[in-house]
Amino acid sequence: MDADLRQQEEVCGSCKVCRDMFSSAAVEGAVAVGSPLVMDPTSICRKARRLAGRQAELCQAEPEVVAELARGARLGVRECQFQFRFRRWNCSSHSKAFGRILQQGREDKPLDSGSQAVRSHTRTECKCHGLSGSCALRTCWQKLPPFREVGARLLERFHGASRVMGTNDGKALLPAVRTLKPPGRADLLYAADSPDFCAPNRRTGSPGTRGRACNSSALDLSGCDLLCCGRGHRQESVQLEENCLCRFHWCCVVQCHRCRVRKELSLCL
Repeated sequence: MDADLRQQEEVCGSCKVCRDMFSSAAVEGAVAVGSPLVMDPTSICRKARRLAGRQAELCQAEPEVVAELARGARLGVRECQFQFRFRRWNCSSHSKAFGRILQQGREDKPLDSGSQAVRSHTRTECKCHGLSGSCALRTCWQKLPPFREVGARLLERFHGASRVMGTNDGKALLPAVRTLKPPGRADLLYAADSPDFCAPNRRTGSPGTRGRACNSSALDLSGCDLLCCGRGHRQESVQLEENCLCRFHWCCVVQCHRCRVRKELSLCL
């Protein structure tokens, strides 16, 4: 069995324990706008004041599980920032957003969406044993998809998210637009439109888009017209360092020089 998948299964065996433990710690560390999510295993255990029983035992006896949990959270935040890099909200206020979700005690659904995106796209890989080409004996395992692929699939669901409203008895959700078909089990749902994220907002944790780099020639979401919310943009010449003159050395290292290049950036006013 693939080591990554085995590790995931071991962690998911205590999934609810880990989820509750990290939720408690994240709420403690995500109250202030812009404050970082708690990632250090020791801090997670110390800040999660409501731990008891199996949760407290896990913190003390298996810190490597807590470390993997924190590593997964960091990976998720980085992927969120990559997928939303051309949008007004680029996951910069993750502490505020995650803290509010966790404080409401309804963290299961967004976490389940991510878990589902991973589970539903695992692949079976096999390796043949022996000298003949008959492959009479082989070992097979489930392999996780690349996390970039998981992020891209979640972004697709985000684009196709359905707006819903509750029924009078509060027992069901219906499409906000009656002519649309009911959402499926795999669809993402939302009940209210997002703010425009143009200006700094302490309530949402949004830093606004002032100073964001944009594409002056693009007409999509990365374009200056949309990203800068109609405020305009300015050009700025900056000097950056980037890899250059890269060479592959057997085996298996790529070595690069660092070169200074001057680039013209468009920045939102």
